[in-house]
Amino acid sequence: MELPILLVDDRMENIVALEKVLSNLGAEFYRATSGNEALALTLDHDFALALVDVQMPEMDGYETVELMRQEARTEYLPVIFVSAIYSEDYHLIRGVESGAVDFVTKPIVPKILKGKVKIFLDLHRQRKELVYREKQFRTLYNKTPIMLHSIDQNGVLVSVSDFWCEKLGYSKEEVIGKRSIDFLTKESQNRAVNVHIPDFMKMGAMYDVPYSFVCKDGSIVEVLMSAISENDADGRFIRSMAVSVDVTEKNRADEKLKRYAKETKRHNDEMKQYSTILSHDLRVPLTNVQGFVDVLKADVECEKCPREQISESLEYIETSVESMTQLINKLSEINKTGGRELKIEKIDLNESIKKAWDTLKQWADEGRVEMKLNELPFVDADALGLYQIFSNLLKNAIVYRSEDRDSFIEISSIKSEEGVEVLVRDNGIGMDDKIRELIFQPFRRGEGNNVEGEGLGLSYVQAIIRAHGGMIWVDSEKNVGSTFHFTIPNA
Repeated sequence: MELPILLVDDRMENIVALEKVLSNLGAEFYRATSGNEALALTLDHDFALALVDVQMPEMDGYETVELMRQEARTEYLPVIFVSAIYSEDYHLIRGVESGAVDFVTKPIVPKILKGKVKIFLDLHRQRKELVYREKQFRTLYNKTPIMLHSIDQNGVLVSVSDFWCEKLGYSKEEVIGKRSIDFLTKESQNRAVNVHIPDFMKMGAMYDVPYSFVCKDGSIVEVLMSAISENDADGRFIRSMAVSVDVTEKNRADEKLKRYAKETKRHNDEMKQYSTILSHDLRVPLTNVQGFVDVLKADVECEKCPREQISESLEYIETSVESMTQLINKLSEINKTGGRELKIEKIDLNESIKKAWDTLKQWADEGRVEMKLNELPFVDADALGLYQIFSNLLKNAIVYRSEDRDSFIEISSIKSEEGVEVLVRDNGIGMDDKIRELIFQPFRRGEGNNVEGEGLGLSYVQAIIRAHGGMIWVDSEKNVGSTFHFTIPNA
């Protein structure tokens, strides 16, 4: 590619002579026979070099170059003055003061002039290559899909990539000049100031350090940050270049896998516990069955055995079998809850509670239990699962009522960004801490009111709520009452 050179001389024959001397340097020549004409050409062309005659009418070379230096486009344009008469030190000094980089006197020595011009053309090519490379770097810096930023020795942001701004929702004007740690969470700020920055200043590098950025809208972007420092010749820190990789989704996926693994382990542990309890609790009715079978055999072999005695043995066997069947069915329900696919839809909690209450109305009336239902929101949940949750919790509140006072059940909710917390409060007999800690384990029952059942209801409720991704817990005080809390996350 030919580089443009501006030749300025009021005599055309001098310009032609210069073109002949420089003809094989790969340059394109632009002619100007006056200072004004030269200035006009600089408005339209990016020249690599200008050779300017000093002695010209109207506007001499010194004035021409001084005016060039006042324009940003030609402020650093290399200029060689050419003169046939001005060779004294005064003119050499004035030429340098006006902005020239060299001064050539006539008669011109072609080899010397060509050597000087070639140096400036090579410098121009190198400068253009540097500009091109810098532009490439800037484009890569700004457009690469990774968060990049640099800070100075005061921890102030001096540059950020477009992707950095896009991820966090800021414009460059909003962040340049501010401390980089101002965009971190408090926890990340503390680690950065107390641990990572001191280590970085000692080592000059850090790799895959976890940080959490706060976006303009308040959301969090979790990253792994690596950085290197740039130091001066004396080893003093100048600035750093940091690369941050967004791992927000990866961390969420990892957390989900951890929850699944924890839930699977919990489910397996519960199954082991169920098996242990099942083998224990079934052994009693099985022993009864075996015992009455032996009695029945003896009665059958006895010809004088009354028929009523045989019937009584059969009734005992039937009762034991029913007890085992109920136990197995209940355990099967809990086990299936962990694997049943939930049908998530918008559910009106008020309607779900009313439906469950209607099935318990007779028990509630007999126990003189009143229910207060505060207005509850819609949730994303499984309709059958919610019905089973409320049926068990309301039934427990009725069963474990206090006989010393009028009983009530109050249901309310707390709504948050994460979902809904439901509260089922009663003024029943309550429970002490020892029972409260075990209440969700299978085959555990509260005390009082001669309660019948297997003690699996709350285990079943907990399994349903966990299948929704929620939690259940209870606050209780003996002889005061209990409040069951459970959460239903947003879908």
